[in-house]
Amino acid sequence: MHAMLKSISILVFILFLSFNGYAQSFTSPKILVLTDSMSGEFIGDYFYFLKEGNHTLQIDSVANKSFNKYFEKSNLKRSNFGNQEFSVWNKFTVTNQTDHKWMFDIGVYTIDTLTVYYPNKDGSYHVVNSGRYSPFQEKKYKSNSFLFDLDIPKGDTITIYFRLHAYIMQYPTQVYLNEDYINIAHERDIVSGLFIGLILIMIFYNFFIWISTRDLDYLYYTIYTLLGAVYVFEISGIANEYLFAGPFRFLVSHGPSFVALDAIAVVAFSIKFLETKKRAIKIDFFLRYLLIPAYVFVCVLDVLNLKLLASIANQSLGLLAIIFMILAGIYSYRNGLLSAKYYLLAKGFYFIGVVLFVLKTFAIVPFNTLFNHSLEAGMAMEMIFFSFALAGKINQYKQERALEVEKNQKLIKEQNVVLELTVNERTKELTAEKELTDALLRNILPLKVANELKQKGEASPRHYKMVTVLFTDFKSFTKTASSISPLELIQTLNQFFSAFDDIIEKHHMEKIKTIGDAYMCAGGVPEENNTNAVDAVSAALEINNWVNSWNANRETEGLPKWEVRIGIHTGELIAGVIGKKKFAYDVWGDAVNLASRLENTGEPGKINISGDTYQLVKDKFNCTYRGQVTAKGKGDVDMYFVTDKI
Repeated sequence: MHAMLKSISILVFILFLSFNGYAQSFTSPKILVLTDSMSGEFIGDYFYFLKEGNHTLQIDSVANKSFNKYFEKSNLKRSNFGNQEFSVWNKFTVTNQTDHKWMFDIGVYTIDTLTVYYPNKDGSYHVVNSGRYSPFQEKKYKSNSFLFDLDIPKGDTITIYFRLHAYIMQYPTQVYLNEDYINIAHERDIVSGLFIGLILIMIFYNFFIWISTRDLDYLYYTIYTLLGAVYVFEISGIANEYLFAGPFRFLVSHGPSFVALDAIAVVAFSIKFLETKKRAIKIDFFLRYLLIPAYVFVCVLDVLNLKLLASIANQSLGLLAIIFMILAGIYSYRNGLLSAKYYLLAKGFYFIGVVLFVLKTFAIVPFNTLFNHSLEAGMAMEMIFFSFALAGKINQYKQERALEVEKNQKLIKEQNVVLELTVNERTKELTAEKELTDALLRNILPLKVANELKQKGEASPRHYKMVTVLFTDFKSFTKTASSISPLELIQTLNQFFSAFDDIIEKHHMEKIKTIGDAYMCAGGVPEENNTNAVDAVSAALEINNWVNSWNANRETEGLPKWEVRIGIHTGELIAGVIGKKKFAYDVWGDAVNLASRLENTGEPGKINISGDTYQLVKDKFNCTYRGQVTAKGKGDVDMYFVTDKI
């Protein structure tokens, strides 16, 4: 938001240069003569400047008379190159005709580096380094501007050089009698103290309101006020003195980011306070999805050290932001948010403060207490009216809520009658839904597990000593799947697995899950029994017969067969339900892994069982010993093919 100040600066600067040439060729030097009446005067039109792109020139070269031809004379009392990033040498010749000590003051705090060269009698130069990148504590004069001595004996004349680097190239310079500057500094301290005091009051007051109410309007307002204060402190030099010190010293070089963050804060506050999503829908889109991302991009440019580009982006976005926010305020007011009028007044006062500040910078209005502090005054008025706006919004909501309560009480009376009629109908519906839910739960989980889950809210896994696990899958399923449509694939698998479901239910087995083309079931869970091995082999034979019959029908139609492999193993495992959501009954243990390996090492159309299962079923089924077959991860395992029942 505060980037608007820089945007207006560009516009005024262009207009100003339209009527005033900035520089002319170096002719005879213009000498600054210090008299008692000069105190407080701007001296930019006494400067001769030399732009330097690569920052490599040294004072010995620049001060050489042969360099005079490269210097140009400034015609502006307040030196201003606008938005450019470079280094510039300045020199001015000064004669003291008084008995007083003098100072010259560069009255902005946006200069990155600044070096002043005073001539010594032996032809060398005394060097004083300053600029906002220099620690505040190293400054000789602890002022919130750049203040330097003009300690020239009466009647003497010297030429002073200074070089500065910045990406906002404005450096209005004044000369002061020492005693006059003390009064000016005192005036600045009073205004700064009042402004800081007001800022702190607003921040803490609204922060504590947010703590007690949890109303995000107050939180956004507090954040915006805090960031806005940091921005004002940054351009006035206060931040360099109190905030950007010690481990936070690196922040001094990120002015564009503070502008962008402050703008993001005021846009976020405007969106929340003005309820733009409801009251200014068209403007809401631009605020959320244009301005905020654009300001985030400005921060990225700043981090990448593209300061000039970031500053120009801030300036361009500043005017756009004020237009959108004023439009949002107007729309919200028209759509029922009466407190938006205070919001519009707040933005109006801030805008006036910015305009006066810019006009002062370009000497269109005079430098005095009013115009020197117009930015702080505009921001202070903005904060006050924002507070009025927040209070007005709360009062409006209280009135609307009171009317709503009265309306609701009437509705409650009317609805009580309807409610009594509805309750009976709903009770019947809930009973039917409960029966449907119970049926669905019983279909997903074993009955015993489902009942335990309903009663306790959980179903603890249990250890079983003897469970028979059966796995099936289809030979060359991947190749088959690629040769038919997905719909046909799903329909075929559904036909197979539906038949398998019927078969294992008949043989007292529990379906566990399907994984792709694999089908897994188990006998002996959750109800333990001693027949699960026989049940599993019986189910496997029936599955095999069903698949063979299905394939026979396929062959008559000239369609490819689906050949199934079946693996069975009996052992101990854990079974139950784990997790909080999407309950599924499952089994875990080495018996599961071995059953899977038996299926993998089996042959299409055959039932491959382990030696453990064979010992339990050998009296009821004819089996053929395969020998010890290597199973991945299990070593050599005794395996048998089941042929038929005895």
